[in-house]
Amino acid sequence: DDHKAYAFLRTSRDGCQRALVVLNFQPSAQQIEVTLDEPVRLHEVLSTGQLIASTRRQVEVRLPAYGYGIYEIT
Repeated sequence: DDHKAYAFLRTSRDGCQRALVVLNFQPSAQQIEVTLDEPVRLHEVLSTGQLIASTRRQVEVRLPAYGYGIYEIT
């Protein structure tokens, strides 16, 4: 079982805010594709503030070696 990356969703108790967390467990940068239930816009909350919009259910994020991304779903 080779886990290169993990992704999971978190929702606030009141259901008003959602976040996507993506973790890269590889010693090199990776382009990671995550499939969600619906098209979304992601706003990176901890570093660059990058905005990722997807018209599909799949979103792609690029993470550095052993990196992570936390994205607010808008």
